Amino acid sequence: PFEAVMASPGPPPDDVLAAAVRFHFGRALGRGPTPAEAADYLKLMRTAIAVGGNAEGLRRMLVAVLLESDFVYRVETGGPPDATGRRPLTPAEASEAIAYALTDRRPDDELAKAAADGRLATKD
Repeated sequence: PFEAVMASPGPPPDDVLAAAVRFHFGRALGRGPTPAEAADYLKLMRTAIAVGGNAEGLRRMLVAVLLESDFVYRVETGGPPDATGRRPLTPAEASEAIAYALTDRRPDDELAKAAADGRLATKD
């Protein structure tokens, strides 16, 4: 997606910019952008492209995503409270906690799939 932004003869269409945002979020943060984040980063890219061109717009988005707190810190806010009022980790948070505790790396494909399939939603 980055090459498509750079190769565009003029300002790239929104679907190309959105693909670049989704790709970078996936690589840098291990998740897709929320709808609000996607809209904000698209707006940032459009503005930067209008001022400095495609390369500058892409660069601004890349740097801005790396400034997200999710990139610097592992955020664990938990899901909805249980009967005792505690907030158990969400499956995605549990997969990160397990992976970092055992390997000092992000969850591998198998652990990420287990989280996506809901297999980390219970103690079992």
